[in-house]
Amino acid sequence: MAREHCCKFEEIFKRYPNKTFLFEITDESDPHIVEEELGETFIGLIDVKTGAQESEFELDKIAASTDGALKRPFYKEGEQYLKTSFAELKNIVKEAKFEGFMVYIPSQNDFCFKMKTPYYLVNKFFARSKNEALSGKLDKTKLDEEFHPLVDHIKANEREFKSLDEQGKLGFIKEFLEKI
Repeated sequence: MAREHCCKFEEIFKRYPNKTFLFEITDESDPHIVEEELGETFIGLIDVKTGAQESEFELDKIAASTDGALKRPFYKEGEQYLKTSFAELKNIVKEAKFEGFMVYIPSQNDFCFKMKTPYYLVNKFFARSKNEALSGKLDKTKLDEEFHPLVDHIKANEREFKSLDEQGKLGFIKEFLEKI
């Protein structure tokens, strides 16, 4: 999949010898937990000799020099989240319908952690359930109360839910979450 998606960047790769380019690839044949734009997203560049990772600022500069060939993440309506406070980010994540964020400390140019959205986590938690493990995941005594309405809905339709593949389960969950 990487070869299929990234061979078009060969000339760009040649400009950066001894560097490893990192991409998030979203392909129709490998659906993600939440809907994402298909294609390649440039997420990192690592020096092969030292293991040093380029800064987000440097990645943005490299992407800008490619006339749009390299697409970067972390955008909302054309504006980057680079200057978002942690408190603002926590509020955004509560309502977001995408996977989440990679959080960096700009002053140190250092990756800190991934912040996943509840929407993504609940979809992944239930959609990737093996049928034999589902009953344990439907035990409300082990889950936060925010999950209870979805658990009740899955329990009420357990036979149907168990008959679905991962994409079917995602659709089932998404349909329910859009109603509440």
